[in-house]
Amino acid sequence: MGTRRRAPFRSSLALGCALAALGALPRPACAQDQAGLNTHVPSNDLLDLCVNLGVTWIRIDANWFEMNPARGRYEWTEIDRVVDGARSRGLRVFMTLAYTPAWVARVARTRTDTATLNDEPAASAEWSAFVTEAVRRYRPRGVTHYGMWNEPNLDQFWESAAGVDPYVDKILVPGATAVRAVCTDCTVLAPDLAHLGSYDTFLSRVLTRAASSIDILAHHIYQGWPETGSTG
Repeated sequence: MGTRRRAPFRSSLALGCALAALGALPRPACAQDQAGLNTHVPSNDLLDLCVNLGVTWIRIDANWFEMNPARGRYEWTEIDRVVDGARSRGLRVFMTLAYTPAWVARVARTRTDTATLNDEPAASAEWSAFVTEAVRRYRPRGVTHYGMWNEPNLDQFWESAAGVDPYVDKILVPGATAVRAVCTDCTVLAPDLAHLGSYDTFLSRVLTRAASSIDILAHHIYQGWPETGSTG
């Protein structure tokens, strides 16, 4: 999940500031716009390449199903390597948290495919616990920016018959609450939509219902991909 292609991104800090100034977001998180690279779970060689390219931020995948494979059990080794390696190289980390583990109870599926990591959890307690533990571990390692899921407007990353509202109620709001309860200087990024299909309808609903849960608006624009049509 979450593997489309590595792509350069511009830090969303400037966009977040602009939206805050317009009243779309409640509190500014302003900083100089900086270049970054979407690296997923980068090798040490790729971290070195990021330094050579002159980027200052990397976006990484911190997958719930891999880091919390069983209730009460956490596997931090690989993400520790990435975060510590980034910090030692002077890179800042935007950590996206996402994807449902097999042990978490989930809403009945609406499709017949075999993918399950995109399933809507039945409740938010397990997600909140994971976010809490992730922030507790990685804030002391210098990570202050946390994304709440990846591209929930696409079925392949978020399967829910009700779409937007379960994402807001079970992921965004409780996730942001968990981040802020642990870390007063951390930043919540969302909803990390793909610039495809009816993303504007999804985004409007998120902002109407939960703008106060977002510090920086994150959005994915893909060169050469159609901007209209159904999600999937």
